[in-house]
Amino acid sequence: MTKQNKKNKKTVKKEAFREGIFGGIGRAIKRAVNSAAKAIKKEIMKPVNAFLEVIMKPIKTIEDFIVTILCLASYLQLVFEWFSRTLKTITKYFLAILPCFVIWGVNSFILFLQYIIFDVILSILLIPAQKIGIALDYPYISSIKLDKSTKDKLYEKTNLLKSVLKWLDNSSLDLKFKPYKGCFQIGDIKPFPQWPL
Repeated sequence: MTKQNKKNKKTVKKEAFREGIFGGIGRAIKRAVNSAAKAIKKEIMKPVNAFLEVIMKPIKTIEDFIVTILCLASYLQLVFEWFSRTLKTITKYFLAILPCFVIWGVNSFILFLQYIIFDVILSILLIPAQKIGIALDYPYISSIKLDKSTKDKLYEKTNLLKSVLKWLDNSSLDLKFKPYKGCFQIGDIKPFPQWPL
């Protein structure tokens, strides 16, 4: 065997060894990437497949197909209207960030204090009164509980910042920017439209 042949055999063995190690690593990486891609595709396709199943399930005749197409068209119209309204509302909020940022920050702090006072402290203080009322068979013990409407009224009546801003909006001052209307009456994002069943 010549030196050239020995050299070629050694390089072939080295390349086979490298290909074996790095080829195995490459194949393992390729398998991992493929399985991850399949898992991601499966997760992405779940809502699409569910939507297609909802659309295709009621189709049994040509009439059902036409009704489904009409329902899909009306649903898409509702979705596009929702997107346009939501985009408009988000744009209004972005435009109101500069004049309303401090007002929103102070209002959030006031809401936090109201939550601590009305939802935490007041609820804890009312527990002994409820226990004593139940023990004494007091007939109006249910009126002691703070329900959602009562809490909403308490939140509204004790928010001094909103009261001052409402007063500024309704005052005779010639303000270019109405703080309450401009910061708190922008609008809210409606829930996403449901598929007509």
